[in-house]
Amino acid sequence: MSTYRIKFKLSSFYEDEKYNLEKIVVHEIDAEDLEELEEIVDDSGYMESINESPVINKDTDSYPNYINIDYIEIKNEEGDILYEEQDEYSSHLLSKTVH
Repeated sequence: MSTYRIKFKLSSFYEDEKYNLEKIVVHEIDAEDLEELEEIVDDSGYMESINESPVINKDTDSYPNYINIDYIEIKNEEGDILYEEQDEYSSHLLSKTVH
């Protein structure tokens, strides 16, 4: 079993764009290999369990129209980058959008 470090980008989108926020959070997940890691993150509801509060803007009473969570980097135990988002159009991401 290996421990992978996954960097997630959380983004909130408000009606008034000035309240939009973006934060990076890092989680460590144990998995046998990348295939199992993908199953854990994509299929098990893991994305739904990520705390969204870092992108809830306290300067407004409004709730975001939606919150998006993407993984943007995966590293193995040695710190080698196994996946890195190049840009929003050239990479495949596991993502969750909350409406």
